[in-house]
Amino acid sequence: WPDRWATLVPRPVLLASWVGYDTDGRTDIGWWDTLRLRLTMKRLQLERLAGQLMPLGACAAPLAARVAEALVAVLAQLAAVPPPDAPGDAPGSVAGPEPLAVQRLAAEMVGRRDTALTSTAPLLAMFPAAIAAAPDQEARLALAVARAGLAAHGLALAHTHVRLNAAQVHNAVRQRLGLQVQADDRTQRRGLLAQINTALGQVAAQPVDFGALLAEQASAARLMQVVAQITKHVDGDAPVRFLIAETETGYTLLAALWLARRFGVERSVELSPLFETAEALDRGLSAAARPAVPAIRLFRFRPLCRPARRQLFGRTPEAAAGGIAAPARVAGHRVGAV
Repeated sequence: WPDRWATLVPRPVLLASWVGYDTDGRTDIGWWDTLRLRLTMKRLQLERLAGQLMPLGACAAPLAARVAEALVAVLAQLAAVPPPDAPGDAPGSVAGPEPLAVQRLAAEMVGRRDTALTSTAPLLAMFPAAIAAAPDQEARLALAVARAGLAAHGLALAHTHVRLNAAQVHNAVRQRLGLQVQADDRTQRRGLLAQINTALGQVAAQPVDFGALLAEQASAARLMQVVAQITKHVDGDAPVRFLIAETETGYTLLAALWLARRFGVERSVELSPLFETAEALDRGLSAAARPAVPAIRLFRFRPLCRPARRQLFGRTPEAAAGGIAAPARVAGHRVGAV
């Protein structure tokens, strides 16, 4: 498109990270650590953008000024995040922050929210004028490249992947709904699916604030609340991939969807079950292709299989015959879209 390159916004490569967001078995990562790292990713993206705009001079001056304003606000928010704490009572755990520290954090996150930006839209809207005012082709190209990088990853250097275990999801939902049946009890699975499907039709979104994070004990609910705070106060554009390790049944997806609806982020997360055994993969694909209940069709998720990816990239030499072809069909499989 030689006549449209200055208006197109290509996004050929997307990067993602779960560093600091993987809480599967990690009691040493607090919610404040996850928030700090996410704000750091936002700071790095704004610094990167500021560095791209700085040499371009007057044509990019209004855009650079808005980025600088947002960067100052993000630095203030980062400074308010409670620091890593001393070890907690349980081995490998950390003690939570003091309530007053969380109160100061909440004041900074809410008070500087608009200045710090929670969407790329205000910045992207300023690029056409900057490109039109650019003195030469080189400056226009530099602006187009900067805009593409911002559009691709939003207010971060990479998309966010959070991760936990299916058992953590089950425990959080069981406590809130008073379910007596274990998720791995096959004799009760049909009844359990009926219960969670009924609950999905009745659940109402619950407001989330930093006080709720301080009080929440269930790790899956707390992580979903962190996602809610990120979408409200850090970046509301880029979806958050919610990886669920050791997924064995479709019930896990419905339980995670219930949590997402409960905390108002069902349209901000992508549920991604990790099928890590042959049996789980077989059951998971069946659930994805023919959902047992209508609720799954209302949401989007992307089944991933860690062993399959290893086979595809040659990291599992003992892969059984036919084990490569089936996983190839798993990667990128998507059911429904909201």
